Amino acid sequence: MTITRIKRIPVQQLRVGMYYAGCDLPWISTPFWRTRFLIRSAGVIAKLRQYGALEVDIDLARGVDVKAVEPVSAQPTRSTAPPPPSDDDCSVLAKEFAQARKARQDLLTSVQSVFENVSAGIVQADQVRNVAHRVVSTTLAQPAAFLALSRARKFDPGLQEHALSVCTLSLFLGQALKSGPGRLEDLSHGALLHDVGLLRLPHYMLRLSRRLSGHEQELYDAHPRLGAELLQKEGGFHRDIIEIVAEHHTAMNAFRTKRSSSYRQPSEAAQIVGLVDRYVELTTPQFDSPGLSGAAALAQLYQEAQAGRFELSLVSHFVLVLGVYPLYSLVLLNTGERGIVTRVAPGSLHRPVVTLVSDAKGERYTTPTYVDLAEETGPRARTITAVLDEEKEGIRIEEFLSEAVAPEVPV
Repeated sequence: MTITRIKRIPVQQLRVGMYYAGCDLPWISTPFWRTRFLIRSAGVIAKLRQYGALEVDIDLARGVDVKAVEPVSAQPTRSTAPPPPSDDDCSVLAKEFAQARKARQDLLTSVQSVFENVSAGIVQADQVRNVAHRVVSTTLAQPAAFLALSRARKFDPGLQEHALSVCTLSLFLGQALKSGPGRLEDLSHGALLHDVGLLRLPHYMLRLSRRLSGHEQELYDAHPRLGAELLQKEGGFHRDIIEIVAEHHTAMNAFRTKRSSSYRQPSEAAQIVGLVDRYVELTTPQFDSPGLSGAAALAQLYQEAQAGRFELSLVSHFVLVLGVYPLYSLVLLNTGERGIVTRVAPGSLHRPVVTLVSDAKGERYTTPTYVDLAEETGPRARTITAVLDEEKEGIRIEEFLSEAVAPEVPV
């Protein structure tokens, strides 16, 4: 039997070698997918500070204790303004974001390889299993960075890009719903393959450039069934994975209008993938539409949930997962300035700490400057008006953060 000796300490006393066992933030507000682990680097501690943690639980049976000579800090309070981002904070954020960007590109290459094999008539369950496992382990190890890479940008309509985006966001939602490791693996499989049936349709349907005719739309709508049939024929895929592929476009109200006992609700995993797939669809440029903003897409999903297409509780969890202005968000202020969110406190989700990138005219700040929006008051207070696409704005977040030096006094 494992013995635990939990002790709560101020985050300022946290050190490498301690065993993290939780903190004073709800899980969804923390930067970690694991709930207990040994702290091996100062970067972990920096993350906790950036997310607004004030107190941390450590397990003395599995890690070191606070040194006896170390003075005990005064009891922290939520009203205390956080210190400005340090050079170390910014460098940790920059390194994590750069690693996540590269990891995501590597995953895209792997997903593309899977789809190329399927197009050639080769469906390898082991290959899919390996890629799905890598997506789970890589994505959930760097949640803030991967979420930022998926949240504010306009999605590419390409199949591998779409599949990885849906998979990534589905994993975050599944984790928020407390899905276990096995279910997350199945969710990853199903999300990656949810549109595999499109590979059995005419090639032009993979990247639509015009609206489909009635016959074409019927054929397109058959892709969930075609994908499920393909996986069943090839074998090696769990029934839960096949259900995700078959049911991800099935609205909840379609089941509720059927009175036959042979009908049932879609599985939770299929509902997750269906909801995320719809979000990505709404935010992807199509035809003559530039795609909705993230906020507008969430509002649309809420309306569709009220009409019975999705579960309202599922949409609510998804809103929490995406957050208001999470770390790495590139934001536009009411002053016309642009900045990067570099710290989020649970009590000030709408008013994070922002490191300014450029002024109202688009000129880069020669000395990066931070502003704590929670401390801004009065008629001239800065506020966030929009979340921007870093690619469209020509700003590489990790490069800016790696050069950032926080000033001694906030503006």
